[in-house]
Amino acid sequence: MKICRTIVLLLMTAPTFWSCGGSPTTPSTTAQLPFAVETVSMRYFHEPADTINVPQQEAFNAWALERLAVVVPQKVEYRKYFSRDAMAKYTGRGNTNAFAEPERFVFHTIWPTAA
Repeated sequence: MKICRTIVLLLMTAPTFWSCGGSPTTPSTTAQLPFAVETVSMRYFHEPADTINVPQQEAFNAWALERLAVVVPQKVEYRKYFSRDAMAKYTGRGNTNAFAEPERFVFHTIWPTAA
């Protein structure tokens, strides 16, 4: 089941470019990524002045879960950042484009929003 959960989290970040890095560090206690939207299955967080196309993300999530025949036992948190520097500011980890914390049902991605 843990493998399926990890695969789902990885698939949910499929558009992101992955890179290698060490294990995640403790998130910063000074900077909190703002909460944006909550749906039946997800909690979305992003930086001020950023957006997430929630209907598109929800459609992809539903497709991936159905395709993999997996049921996620709790809400998943999607945390989106503009850059590696921004991700480092909030998480302490800026050496990658994305990483997951499967035990917490959280995944982090950078995804610059076009101006």
